[in-house]
Amino acid sequence: MKIAKLPKVCKKARTIEDAWDEYARGNLAEAEYLFESAEDIFDKIPAEFLIMKGRIKFSLQKGREALELFVEAWRKIENSDKLSAADKSYLKEYIYHFASIYRENCGTDLGVINSVALDDVSLDEVSEHLKKRFPSPNHPDWNKDRVQ
Repeated sequence: MKIAKLPKVCKKARTIEDAWDEYARGNLAEAEYLFESAEDIFDKIPAEFLIMKGRIKFSLQKGREALELFVEAWRKIENSDKLSAADKSYLKEYIYHFASIYRENCGTDLGVINSVALDDVSLDEVSEHLKKRFPSPNHPDWNKDRVQ
């Protein structure tokens, strides 16, 4: 990356953080706008970004768009050599939760997205930042010990 691009990249990174904050506050339309305005920072959009954007679209009742983002994120997760097996399973379960709700309401095929057994995912092995960004209270161990 050229030094001249650094201020723009920093600004976009801050915009992404602001989008997460807006999502947490329940300002979904603003979060969607901020995420979309920062997309061009990436050469390849990371799975975490796609999942959150899909979650926002889902909350805004834009199910078809959400499903497309979830499918793309699922494929990136499967092909990732950076994520641990536990992180992959955890993120897939998170995606499946929302995609299955869409399927139940619309009767649509989920494509590559399929069920992940929650019991097979050890929360102790999942990265802390993923548990914070993508909480999974349906996990049987979610309320045990330190996970809140």
